Amino acid sequence: MTECELTRRLCGRLAAEGVVVLPYVAGAMCPAGVPDRWVCHPDFEGWVEFKRPGERPRPIQEHVIGRLRAAGAKVAVIEISPGELRCGELSAPWSGVVTMLTKLLGRAR
Repeated sequence: MTECELTRRLCGRLAAEGVVVLPYVAGAMCPAGVPDRWVCHPDFEGWVEFKRPGERPRPIQEHVIGRLRAAGAKVAVIEISPGELRCGELSAPWSGVVTMLTKLLGRAR
């Protein structure tokens, strides 16, 4: 299954759980390197870049992610495979994606 197919399925699951998921599509008028999706939920909001296991963001993505974080945005790079998500030492089954994103992108209360 491709990264695109996995991302589409996971975003469908997020939407079913009440998460607003907005895709970012680079084009002629949009800069390259912006993370894949903006996600918003009562408990969290931020950018998410999805990668296959073992893949890293491209240099332009690392640059843009660094600029977003420096400006105060929350950004998570998540490895996505069938049935499992991983971000650094944190891992979860797909059923735990909202909990995982709350830990990574949670709003201060």
